[in-house]
Amino acid sequence: MKRCTVLFLFLGCILIATLPALAAGPYVDNGDGTVADESTGLMWQQADDGVERDWSSACQYCEDLQAAGYDDWRAPRIDELKTIVDYTQYDPAINSVFSNSILSDSLWYWSSSTSWYNPTGGDDHTVHAFQVGFYNGNVRSEYKTDTRYVRCVRSGPYWSFDSLNYLVIKNNDVVEDIHTGLEWQRQDDGVDRDRSSACEYCKDLVLDGHDDWRIPELYELSSIVDYSNSNPSISTEVFSSRPADYWYWSGSRGGRDNGNLPWLVHFKYGFVNFYYDKYNYDLYVRCVRSGPYRSFDPLNPLIISLAASETSDPAPFTVDFRGLVGWGKPEYSYFWNFGDGATSTNVTHPIHLLQKGHIMWN
Repeated sequence: MKRCTVLFLFLGCILIATLPALAAGPYVDNGDGTVADESTGLMWQQADDGVERDWSSACQYCEDLQAAGYDDWRAPRIDELKTIVDYTQYDPAINSVFSNSILSDSLWYWSSSTSWYNPTGGDDHTVHAFQVGFYNGNVRSEYKTDTRYVRCVRSGPYWSFDSLNYLVIKNNDVVEDIHTGLEWQRQDDGVDRDRSSACEYCKDLVLDGHDDWRIPELYELSSIVDYSNSNPSISTEVFSSRPADYWYWSGSRGGRDNGNLPWLVHFKYGFVNFYYDKYNYDLYVRCVRSGPYRSFDPLNPLIISLAASETSDPAPFTVDFRGLVGWGKPEYSYFWNFGDGATSTNVTHPIHLLQKGHIMWN
């Protein structure tokens, strides 16, 4: 169960939410060169500085950055950097609230995450780092000595980098993502298919008593990548994996060719790419149900709200609190700390008589 903590102080209200990974938008232009993502709680540089750096220098640049009154900037992890990709567009594949130094095929940005991939096949798994190409939205790794742009982030991280903290085995057939609520086919059937056949296979699948399985969207499929491992880059403690080149179909299309190219996830190294030959190729598929992942629905964004009203001031006075987290769904629990030693749990609308303190309303 997700837990949200609401801390009521004498000078206001603070809400801290444990949010699922890979949520995206809505974005707020703070007017000070930063952008806030209300779903993830992360704050981003609105524009990079236009300088390409090697990986180490890029990470150091963010560590040293002082901007908008903050000095706790850092290079984003790969799972964080992916959250600001907009796979519905390209050139650039990012919301227009952000500014990019240049628009071209070379629009690659470093993450702080080291990739296990070693193109020489050697045992040194520290030579590559993950990057995101904001021309198309591709994810791949590159030598840390190469130069790329960097967009710094602050606050967070708000979710675990270890997939074992949110992927759990429901039974022999199903893995559940406790953050997103998605249920995954634990073991694909080992048959590679063209994309149309993969969609039909998931549509016809009956598993664990359910017949509403489907091919996953790219956001969903890439959310189960284990970026801390390679070959395969998926948790073998909860999933089975293919002993081959592990490209899997998603149900998403985008990129060039009028947005008609199918997106794929590579579970050998954790890469994301579209396929130029469109659908005339045979790949694996892992089906999903219970969704789609609501955090990515722009019509139903994550909501965090608070309201309070007092009857008199200063204390003692009665305060009427109201809290809503998520989409009004019941899987969130609440903990209220009223600041005077009293607490309340598992209610969205507590009414409390404050015995001491003074509140500044704003």
